[in-house]
Amino acid sequence: EQRSDTDISARVRGALAGQLNDGASFVPSLPTVLTNDETRKVITEQLPGAAILGRRIGAGLLKRAAYRADQSAILPEGARKVLVDTNTALAKAVEPKTPIDD
Repeated sequence: EQRSDTDISARVRGALAGQLNDGASFVPSLPTVLTNDETRKVITEQLPGAAILGRRIGAGLLKRAAYRADQSAILPEGARKVLVDTNTALAKAVEPKTPIDD
């Protein structure tokens, strides 16, 4: 039985929607107060661990993106490999080193 292009398109859209519908879209964007250079400077001076925490969170999000790309059933193998490798490399570059890591 041959499926129409409309059926295939609907299935792909449904699969993508399912992958994206995990609550990540409800994460608020960066507050405008943090886009101000002076505000960021004051925060990093008063909260010395804030920059490291931000890097850890960023690395965690990149690792999650790599994992989700690797688990995707709809991505072509080449695209999957590029997404996994790129996100993993970025996470390693961003994640701060700890004394335990050395």
